[in-house]
Amino acid sequence: MFRWSGRMGLNAKVALLGVLSVLATAIALMALAVRQSGQYNRLAQGEVDRLIAADLDHITQGIYNLVQAENDAVQQQVDYNLNVARHVLANAGSISLSPEHVSWTGVNQLTEEATTAELPRLLIGGRWLGQNTVPEIETPVVDEVTRLVGGTATIFQRMNNRGDMLRVATTVTNKDGRRAIGTYIPAARPDNTANPVIAAILKRQMYHGRAFVVDAWYLTTYTPIEDAAGNLVGMLYVGVPQKQAESRIRQAVLQTKVGETGYVFVLSGQDGNRGQYVISQKGERDGESIWETRDHHGHYPVQEIISKATGLKPGEMATVRYLWQNPLERAPRWKIVRLAYYQPWDWVIGASTHEDELQAYRAVLSGGRTRMTSIMGAAGLALTCLVGLFGILMAWTITRPLRALTQAVQTITRGDLHQRVDVPSRDELGVLAQAFNEMTSRLAETIEGLRTSEEKYRDIFENATEGLFQTSVDGRFLSASPAMARMLGYDSPEELMAKVANQIRQIYVHPEDRDTILALAAQSDQAIEREVQFYRKDGQVIWVSVSVRAVRDHEGRIVFLQGFAIDISKRKRSEEELRELSKLQSVILDNSSVGIAFVCNRVFKWVNRRVNELFGVSQEEFYGVSTRVIYPDDAAYERTMTQLYPLLAQGKMATAELKLRRQDGSEFWGRLEGRVLDASRPHEGSIWILEDVTERKRAEEALQLNARHTEVLLQLGQMTEATLQEITDFALEEAVQMTQSTIGYLAFLNEDETVLTMHSWSRSAMAQCAIVDKPIVYPVVDAGLWGEAVRQRKPIITNDYVADNPAKKGTPKGHVPVFRHMNVPVFRGDKIVVVAGVGNKKDEYTSSDALQLTLLMQEMSRLIERKRAEEELQTVNRLQSVILSNSSVGIAFVRNRVFEWVNPRMSELFGIPQEQFQGTSTRIVHADDAGFERFGIEVYATLAHEGRVTVELQMPRADGSLFWCRLAGSSLDASRPHEGSIWVFEDITERIQERESLLRTQFAVDRARDSVLWIDEDGRIVYANNAACTSMGYARDELLAKTVFDIDPDFLADHWGQHKEDMQRLGTMLFEGRHITKDGRVFPVEVSSSYFEFAGRWLACAFDRDITERKRAEEEIRRLNEELEERVVQRTAQLEDANLALTKEVSERIQAEEALKQRLKFENMIAGISGDFASRATDQIDQGITRALGEVGTFAGADRAYVVLLTEDSRYMSITHEWCTEDAVSHIEESGNVPMPALEWVREQLERLEPFRITTLTDLLVEAIEEKEILRTGLTTSCTIVPLVCGGVLKGFLGFDSVNPGWQCSDDLLRMLRTASRSFANAFENKWAEEERLGLELQLLHAQKLESVGQLAAGIAHEINTPTQFVGDNIRFLGDAFADLTKLIDSFDQLDTAVREGDASPHLLDDIEEARVLADVGYLRAEIPRAIDHSLEGIQRVSRIVCAMKAFSHPDLGEKTVTDLNRAIETTVTVARNEWKYVAEVELQLDPGLPGVACFPGEINQVILNLIVNAAHAIAEKIGPASPDKGTITIGTKIVGNTVEIRVADTGTGIPERYRERMFTPFFTTKGVGKGTGQGLAMAYNVIQKKHGGSIRFETKTGEGTTFIIRLPRGDTDSPAGADSNLQTSR
Repeated sequence: MFRWSGRMGLNAKVALLGVLSVLATAIALMALAVRQSGQYNRLAQGEVDRLIAADLDHITQGIYNLVQAENDAVQQQVDYNLNVARHVLANAGSISLSPEHVSWTGVNQLTEEATTAELPRLLIGGRWLGQNTVPEIETPVVDEVTRLVGGTATIFQRMNNRGDMLRVATTVTNKDGRRAIGTYIPAARPDNTANPVIAAILKRQMYHGRAFVVDAWYLTTYTPIEDAAGNLVGMLYVGVPQKQAESRIRQAVLQTKVGETGYVFVLSGQDGNRGQYVISQKGERDGESIWETRDHHGHYPVQEIISKATGLKPGEMATVRYLWQNPLERAPRWKIVRLAYYQPWDWVIGASTHEDELQAYRAVLSGGRTRMTSIMGAAGLALTCLVGLFGILMAWTITRPLRALTQAVQTITRGDLHQRVDVPSRDELGVLAQAFNEMTSRLAETIEGLRTSEEKYRDIFENATEGLFQTSVDGRFLSASPAMARMLGYDSPEELMAKVANQIRQIYVHPEDRDTILALAAQSDQAIEREVQFYRKDGQVIWVSVSVRAVRDHEGRIVFLQGFAIDISKRKRSEEELRELSKLQSVILDNSSVGIAFVCNRVFKWVNRRVNELFGVSQEEFYGVSTRVIYPDDAAYERTMTQLYPLLAQGKMATAELKLRRQDGSEFWGRLEGRVLDASRPHEGSIWILEDVTERKRAEEALQLNARHTEVLLQLGQMTEATLQEITDFALEEAVQMTQSTIGYLAFLNEDETVLTMHSWSRSAMAQCAIVDKPIVYPVVDAGLWGEAVRQRKPIITNDYVADNPAKKGTPKGHVPVFRHMNVPVFRGDKIVVVAGVGNKKDEYTSSDALQLTLLMQEMSRLIERKRAEEELQTVNRLQSVILSNSSVGIAFVRNRVFEWVNPRMSELFGIPQEQFQGTSTRIVHADDAGFERFGIEVYATLAHEGRVTVELQMPRADGSLFWCRLAGSSLDASRPHEGSIWVFEDITERIQERESLLRTQFAVDRARDSVLWIDEDGRIVYANNAACTSMGYARDELLAKTVFDIDPDFLADHWGQHKEDMQRLGTMLFEGRHITKDGRVFPVEVSSSYFEFAGRWLACAFDRDITERKRAEEEIRRLNEELEERVVQRTAQLEDANLALTKEVSERIQAEEALKQRLKFENMIAGISGDFASRATDQIDQGITRALGEVGTFAGADRAYVVLLTEDSRYMSITHEWCTEDAVSHIEESGNVPMPALEWVREQLERLEPFRITTLTDLLVEAIEEKEILRTGLTTSCTIVPLVCGGVLKGFLGFDSVNPGWQCSDDLLRMLRTASRSFANAFENKWAEEERLGLELQLLHAQKLESVGQLAAGIAHEINTPTQFVGDNIRFLGDAFADLTKLIDSFDQLDTAVREGDASPHLLDDIEEARVLADVGYLRAEIPRAIDHSLEGIQRVSRIVCAMKAFSHPDLGEKTVTDLNRAIETTVTVARNEWKYVAEVELQLDPGLPGVACFPGEINQVILNLIVNAAHAIAEKIGPASPDKGTITIGTKIVGNTVEIRVADTGTGIPERYRERMFTPFFTTKGVGKGTGQGLAMAYNVIQKKHGGSIRFETKTGEGTTFIIRLPRGDTDSPAGADSNLQTSR
């Protein structure tokens, strides 16, 4: 090459050299320009990208700040609620733990695991909070807090040393709508981390923030609860559902727009609903999960968004890019999302838009760079061609100025671009020199332009808000912008680069992040974006978004890394909070106690978990399904849609209660509440709340059923004159109706409970039955399922009768189809007497149905039993009358020695007419007064001592003749013989005569000529007459020492036994024998021997006659005597037997009659007691019970009767009602609560549910120490205990004590007392049911009052706001006036000071004049007083409204107070002003002399308010909306007799005639859906008529108006209400 160049000429060399030099220079300049323009373009594009990112950051940060502000506002409200709750808790009394424990089953609200704990009762003010789960029943403290501030409130009790907190009282409800007591907050979470709520409470600190409460997320505050000793015993909670705070945020998000098509969205973060829309674009996809959504590359952008966002710290932000193609677009586009995370709510907040909408700025920059590069390239090429041409043409001229040109080139290479080559010649070298000069000039301009570009770049580098940096491959900072230094906490870039030698170790929290960035940069020429954590200078960790690109040399090696960093810590925190918020929202919706559904075009788009539980359908099965599936039939569906969707189209809430159907076909009562998202398109989107109100419906039906049951029992009790068939037919038909059945039957059971006899079927059953030969008798063993009630002796419910059952025996052809069945046994004592059954109820039978049927049938059975008893008694009376009328003895009933009744035989005996006996003294049957008095003293004394007496005396007949009478008397009560005795009069004149004859015979025997001997069973002579002694020559004592064997030689001792047997068999024996005299003489005798028993001894009477001479005559006499004696003995025995039998028969019949009378008396008494109980009001039942105790105690002959009731937990008992005689001492005041474990023996007896008797204290077991002491203390000698059983549960017992010995409770009396206990049990059940009903009624009244106050709140706020606004305007005016006057006064002060100092000048007067003009003193002098007057007037107006509202809302004190009705009416009119002021004028015509009235002022206020509001509504309906006309409401008071009258008249529409009879019916309303509950007038009727004993009625004319007239009794208050300062005026 050098050899070739050596052959070239200088011109060619110079030309070639020139061309090559210029060409090389142009190429270098071009490369430098291209490089600098590219770097500038990249920096400019980076700045544009940062501006775009800043705009997205601003939007995202704004939404984040809005969420944070809303959370702070709600938390402030919760803190205020806590202060109120603490105040209420403090007012309730001191907090303590009772020594008594109660069992709790605690359920962990996080894991739902159950555990049992025995905890002491938590007492507030000495009162246990109970274990109330029913929202309708008041729970102290928590319910009051909720009423005052809204939200929810809970009292927790500490369970253990760990700090687990158990809900013992709360207004938070669980999924089934009951209070969530028994759930507890664990001290540790399932992952064993500390629960922040419990951790704060254990440190005696308050907890503020978001917390999971039972089944939803709430914004809460918790505070510790300590007892008097400072021990931590629990905590107090108040909270607000997070869902309430989302509405304002939703509106802001939906109204925010990003770019042309971008939008802001919110997703759930880390909870179970992660990736689910909380707020979507236009709200159209709210609740939809997009977690599994893929982009154009198949990646999961939402998962990346959630992952990045939840890693952000509060205030940090992050960016996500992904390729996305919308359904209507032809090609995918890149999308950019700027993220923040609000951790307290678990919300991921994103601002999203397409990148191509932001490319316009980059396109401008890219076009400028292209144009600059093209121009420079063209200029370089042109320059090269020109120089080369001139070099070739002018090469020969170069040689001369070559040295100068070389020097010039050397100068230029040293950097002096201003060097010029002066070549004067015009040859080629001169042209080259000129061209060289031009080149250097242009080169200088180019270098200057590059320097300017570099300065601009440096300015951007120094002032950029993002941190710009350049680092070496090994991690050293080569350069860093000030923003980068500030981001990392350094004062300057120099300090950063000096102190950070290795950023991998000193800056990166995770060094592997730097390695990852370097590896990615090595693989790509694009910028690498990552989110990493950096250490600041002070050690703080921050989140940073870095964008790094590798800068390479010409060989592709990485020279250094450059990029920028943005602090995204706040965005990261926001993303974390947003994730938490999204998780909370999902938990709240899925764990809501009510069903929530989103419906579009009558198709389910989303439902929560509660909807699945209500209908038994999974969430997936609900999606896209028509709402028709939840309705029982098409008619119900169309009817509901027709009713509700017009309301939705008006933007109103649509509400309905109707039957809904589950998937399994079962139905339940549901309440629907719906509201549309856009009223103009109701079908395109609506939110519905579904609530199961079956229990409430059942409670309402139960109340109606109880009322009907009471009415039926009353009607049944009044059917005393009805026949048995009428009674059973009535009871059966009522049973069918009360149980909502369609068929029913009654069957009677025989005595041994083996055979059922069908008595009757209900009319509906007979109409359906097609059996030809209906059987009547059914053996129990052969009876099918309906016989189980007898076999099992309890009610039997079969709600699926069609299902297989081993007890079923089948039904005959034509039998009524049965698909549900229930029957109950009816007992009389322990015997089943009736079986009653019903069937085919639409809904399932319940235990309540069985109880109602049992009570009705028991009452029917009692009535039937009484009817039968009356019939039997009538039969017995008739029989008794026949027996007594035909009795052979006289019978009389005597009271206080006066005849009250005698039988006809008495008239025959005494010759006195029967009617003359009645009411006449018994003196008429005595011969004289002395005999009458002696009889009264002697006979009645015996009667009082022994209870019976028998005497024989002569009594006179009416004709004056006397006859012997045997009187047998028996007293009804031995202790009071004069008060009632039965006497039997028997004419024994003949018997007396025969007795006298016998006495004469005895006398004759003793003196008879024949021997008479009495011989005992051993043969010894025990009697001998004079003739016997004389005939045998013995003295009487000697003869009585002999035996029959001694005086009769023919009578051997061995034959005596046979002789006795023959005598006993024969009765009398006549035989001949021989007697031996004392001196040995033997003579024949005729022996007549008879056997008899006397005083328990066997005796034989022998008549011995000497027949030596007159044997024949004596034998005849003996025979006659024997016959005569036999007749006498027989007649006497017959008379005695007849007399005894008659006496016994009469006594038994009298006792039976008395027993029947007692039974009838008892039945009448029990019927009277039951009727008295039924007729008494609830507050008078206790008096009725005490009165009934007196009646039953008197009937039973007890000295004390009392009722003992058990507490609900059956651990204590106390005397609640008592009756005593004068002999007994009352125990009710000192009884107190007696613990049941102390009376173990009594408790065991009571648990048998059977009555028992304690005859004496010795009857008690040795272990019954406490029982003996109680009886001994009360001086009780004997007592009877009868259990009180309600619904099969022991509730207490009836006690009957005697303090006098001798009182015994017979078996009959015990059975009667047991019957009486059922009446008392029914009374208590009715009382408790009525008290529960009154409690529900009071809650309803209170709820309506709260509803009224709530409805008036907006109007009252408006009424207060108007004067408040002009008071505020006046105060601002006075403030401005004061400022002007202050300037004027200052000017005067300056003049005063100058005058005092002698330095006054004219300009001070000018200043004063100027200030006076500016202040406009004349105007202020006129306007300030007006402003003050107006302000005072406005304040007074507000004060009047507040005072009126306070007076209206003043709670009643539980008793009537004397009230100024005029004042109450004025107060109510003021409170209700916003209800009537737009439609009516109110005229008050109040009587100033109206007296005070004793009433419940709060309830009277409510009645007047209801009437005013109804009047306003009626007028509004008449005049129509937006009418300038107004009606008139006139309210007047006056005195009418002993009443005070209130009239409320309106000029409204009047009441149509078809509605007038139902105006006071509960739940009846003529207003549209949502405008009336139908309770206002029903409540008014109850308050006026029932609670105040007044009256309420109305007068109306259709189209003209209505006047309601109330009259209240004046009572004893005669003075005007305003005249007595002590009268309450409800202020």
